[in-house]
Amino acid sequence: MKLQNYIPLDVKRQQLLQQSIDIVDNIKNWELVKSTDDTKILKTTFNDDFWCGRISPHLSSEYSNKLKELIIGQPIIGKTHSDYESDYMNEVKSIKVENLQSYDFGYSYQLKAIYDLGFPLKHRVFHVLIHIWNFGNYGIVTSLPISGNNDEGNVIAKYISVEKVKINDDGSIEWIMATSSNPSGWIPQFITRAGMPGAIQKDVPSLLKYIDAHP
Repeated sequence: MKLQNYIPLDVKRQQLLQQSIDIVDNIKNWELVKSTDDTKILKTTFNDDFWCGRISPHLSSEYSNKLKELIIGQPIIGKTHSDYESDYMNEVKSIKVENLQSYDFGYSYQLKAIYDLGFPLKHRVFHVLIHIWNFGNYGIVTSLPISGNNDEGNVIAKYISVEKVKINDDGSIEWIMATSSNPSGWIPQFITRAGMPGAIQKDVPSLLKYIDAHP
């Protein structure tokens, strides 16, 4: 996986799964940036890309089933991973899900997402191929940049992300993610890198707050 490259739409699903597992299994070995009671934020550089990761190993069991449901989603437009994500991530202005395909143990689709990064920045548009695997007690979501048009005057940006959710033996849930991004435009990469740890850390309380409000 490399941020600078657009992924082909016919990427081999099994190969992509193995690459995703390799990433999430290795996050624990990255450099620690900060740590709270329930979450660690880490960083590394590989394939010339800066990555930031988050490990929340034992979130309360009261969130387990709902959190997994929201992260994995369903192969139904309106109930995908991205549909749910747009409900609890305030930066997401709009999404469009296309070419949804179901497989054994998961599904995939193409996404066009527009993000509002705040004034005075232009909106960012992301064209993404998303593959999802659901193996019962755990699941993986992999998002990769694909080529797409920009017909609304936005700035085309890119991101890669891998997420894993797993229900532990004690009923708590482990939520791991890693991402690399380039918002493009005039935002320097050092500013992007400095802001990534805080950005991915706040997703945990944002989702838990959403679950509390939508039991």
